[in-house]
Amino acid sequence: MIGLEALYADGAQGVMQQLIGKSRLLLGEHQKSKRLIQSMYQYRSRLLHGDMKIANRFNEADAEGYFSESYDSGLLATAVLVASLQQLVKRDTQTLGWDYCLKLGE
Repeated sequence: MIGLEALYADGAQGVMQQLIGKSRLLLGEHQKSKRLIQSMYQYRSRLLHGDMKIANRFNEADAEGYFSESYDSGLLATAVLVASLQQLVKRDTQTLGWDYCLKLGE
């Protein structure tokens, strides 16, 4: 997740939305990508901000659910990061820059 935030996020506000929107630009549209990235980022936020019981032998947290969600989120973050780095190599670039464009309705 740190690697993804380094590639896609500008500042600390709206990181999940930046990650979803900007990764689509680099990696392309995918039907499930928004939901999967939201789930991955929400897991990260709950873990880092202390909103989750971490399964261990001293508490009664749902160990199976915790480890399953942790594993799935880790795999997804790794896959998106690797795909992003592959695109950078394929496009022969070392950095990503983001410009914003205003579209006015007719």
